[in-house]
Amino acid sequence: MKRQLMRRRYENRASIDDFVRPILNIDILDRFQGKSRHDFRPLDPNFDDHRTYLEKWEHLFMYETYNMLLNSRRTTDKEDDHAARVNAQKSRAQEARAARSSKKKYWEGYVVTSQKETLFQTLRMYDKPPGPSDKVGEEKSEAFEIRQLREYDLIVLSEEPIDLKGGDDIKQVSSVNFLRSQLLQHNIMFGFVTKRAAKNGFALLQVDISKAFFLDTAEMDDSCVKMHCYHFENLSTTVREYKTLKMCEFFKMAPILFQPTLSLENKDEMLERHKKDIEIALGICSTQVAKVQPLSHAKNVVKFDDLPTRMNKYVKRNKKLFNPSQLIVLDKVVEMPESDILLI
Repeated sequence: MKRQLMRRRYENRASIDDFVRPILNIDILDRFQGKSRHDFRPLDPNFDDHRTYLEKWEHLFMYETYNMLLNSRRTTDKEDDHAARVNAQKSRAQEARAARSSKKKYWEGYVVTSQKETLFQTLRMYDKPPGPSDKVGEEKSEAFEIRQLREYDLIVLSEEPIDLKGGDDIKQVSSVNFLRSQLLQHNIMFGFVTKRAAKNGFALLQVDISKAFFLDTAEMDDSCVKMHCYHFENLSTTVREYKTLKMCEFFKMAPILFQPTLSLENKDEMLERHKKDIEIALGICSTQVAKVQPLSHAKNVVKFDDLPTRMNKYVKRNKKLFNPSQLIVLDKVVEMPESDILLI
């Protein structure tokens, strides 16, 4: 049973539903409003298993996400000073091109309901009211506002314009009370971009299933719903970190992550036992106790070559992802004894 559950978790390891849902249904605001880091107890150094590890760290991770959503400064804002200095040296034509390429914080979009799931309502967002040709997937020109949307963007959708005190950046006025009061309204919601717009002219978004009734009703009149859209945050880095937290059960070093103190004396034994559990659970090898059909892609994902060999392969395969100084550091790490790597 334990290994069957591990196999299920492996098959579901890329799902981020548990991360997205409390954001879209704003449970994350209710959960952490008024709390500070002093309200959290220090974690024990050792955990019984991955479930306990994930449960404890996920709670802290969602708290950090809550703080990031409310307090983070936009990347574009951080770069404004540098951009201003650069633009001062450009010609008017170059400045005009830069202005056109800047990411807008507000636009009007048109949404059409699509797939409905247990937790989420999927929407297609267009730059113009979609006609019959759009609904069957024929190509159409895209507006910049739709093209600019990236995967894992979080946006606020509202049937009516939101009063932002004369501005267009919702993050400038988004206290937790303001945000909560807006998102509790039936016609205002968070939207999470799951697929950016391509040549078919629409982006795919998820909203909480509680907003489905409003969208279905509003769509009856015009076959689409005009929404005022406010870019709130991009969650790419946060999603990547959440996936890593969720998938660490299948890392070779997982036993050391879960029980760093105990692993000082029993490292080799713990790693070997964990390796065997994963191989049996995913069907990479079989025993008389458990025989399962191997996942078609498991061998490509979970490999147990010696650590230096795998690190060398990774560096060679991904050289383009790193700058020269990073490559120097990686080369030095590859040459380190495995016992030292565990300290990093």
